Amino acid sequence: MRRRFQTTERVSHTPPILAKPEEGETLLLYIAISSTAVSGVLVREDRGEQQPVFYVSKTLNDAETRYPTLEKLALAVVISARKLRPYFQSHSIVVFTSQPLRQILHGPNQSGRMARWAIELSEYDIEFKSRTSAKSQV
Repeated sequence: MRRRFQTTERVSHTPPILAKPEEGETLLLYIAISSTAVSGVLVREDRGEQQPVFYVSKTLNDAETRYPTLEKLALAVVISARKLRPYFQSHSIVVFTSQPLRQILHGPNQSGRMARWAIELSEYDIEFKSRTSAKSQV
């Protein structure tokens, strides 16, 4: 029991090591939003294990805090693409989200900032996939 505690303590106090992606490898982007910030983590998958490549976040200004949920999610992708431009230019990116971002960004009824963001993101090879939730997640 003591050994297990020591191992858990050591692992929890060790910062995650960022991985270097292989050339041409597809990378995964997980995004998250709150009322005051948006964030993303770019990961690579190696033999079924996901390893972080880069973390990004942005504190929202007053106007951005009033964006609807879908616009905050789109903003998280845009911020990630801007900050991680070299990765987005040289890799295919799969964005996992629980919302229909692809339909919103590529739909015919977009206007304003969503249209600008869709144009900005169109230069990258981005695929949007549904985030599946794990059963009995703790």
